[in-house]
Amino acid sequence: MNPVDRTITVECLAQASICAEEGRPTPAQIDTIVAAYEQAEACFDAAKATLDTHKKRLIALALGYGDVPAGAEKSTRLLGQLTEITVTQGSTIALKDSAVAALEAALNANDCESVFGRLFSAVTKYKLVKGADKALRTAGLPQRLADKVMRMYGACFDVKTNAPSLKITRLAEQPKRKPRARKVAA
Repeated sequence: MNPVDRTITVECLAQASICAEEGRPTPAQIDTIVAAYEQAEACFDAAKATLDTHKKRLIALALGYGDVPAGAEKSTRLLGQLTEITVTQGSTIALKDSAVAALEAALNANDCESVFGRLFSAVTKYKLVKGADKALRTAGLPQRLADKVMRMYGACFDVKTNAPSLKITRLAEQPKRKPRARKVAA
């Protein structure tokens, strides 16, 4: 980034704080802030690419030349003069439900149900049905039961707010829309 770009970024950030103090920003101020955002995003993307390249190189070095520490079979360590690189390769186990069900059926068919219980535990997962709140209100339950069930239903889930998303579209890049035909009154 050259000094001029840094100056523009500082000016853009100053404009952003001015907008917050003055109220509704002008279209020119919005464009200035968007330019600063896009510039920062480009710098971030370049830094991320460089970071990913160095990370891959360090992992390759550790895996190629490192030693396995005692008691850590899934790790490889490589020592520098001032640094130590440790690469750990974890693993996850994904169960295949159909194969587990086939095993359970085979054990049950051979009167060995207790063996399956020592291998697996059943987990039930629920999914909220679209329109469930409406279905509950129209279920026709007695009032006291409906109140109790509604409270219990409300305790069944937490609503988490996602982080706001940002989309920037250049107005010059948008295709021109054809004017809509007016509706004719009948």
